Amino acid sequence: MDYAAGEKVELGDVVTFAGGLEGIIICCFDTKEYFPDFEYESFTDVCKSGVMIKTYGGGLVHYSYPDYDLILLSRADSKP
Repeated sequence: MDYAAGEKVELGDVVTFAGGLEGIIICCFDTKEYFPDFEYESFTDVCKSGVMIKTYGGGLVHYSYPDYDLILLSRADSKP
């Protein structure tokens, strides 16, 4: 999955979306990459593609396709 600006979405990216919410990409379903504490198997029946974002408020948001309001703020320094 790519951002609207063309950059590839990567695990650990810090993003903004939905008019100002911020969070971190904790799972990329397309590449089957995810943080070790993310319960990947619990979501595979429902989430076939896209990314899972953990908001700084603690909630999870699934984006199944690129959206113009999903904006990269920074890349992760290191991957888990």
